[in-house]
Amino acid sequence: MKVRIVITLVTAAVLFLSGSTVYADAGGLPPEVPPLSSASVHDPSIIKAGDLYYVFGSHLAAAKSSDLRNWEPLEDRVHDGNRLIPNV
Repeated sequence: MKVRIVITLVTAAVLFLSGSTVYADAGGLPPEVPPLSSASVHDPSIIKAGDLYYVFGSHLAAAKSSDLRNWEPLEDRVHDGNRLIPNV
């Protein structure tokens, strides 16, 4: 039992220290993550048409993106003026 604990602690220490050296080699800072532009879409389904991705949701919300990170909302809810499905 003690051997398992020691092996677990050593493995955790090695994994922790190896992750730290990656950032140390890069100047001490984690890589910068580009900002995201989001859209709220419930139960999403994504399709690709040409160079654009479209996401459609169960609450009639929809958005489009060219990179799957930054989304431009097209519709955001069920309402009578919804451009995707009018007269709901």
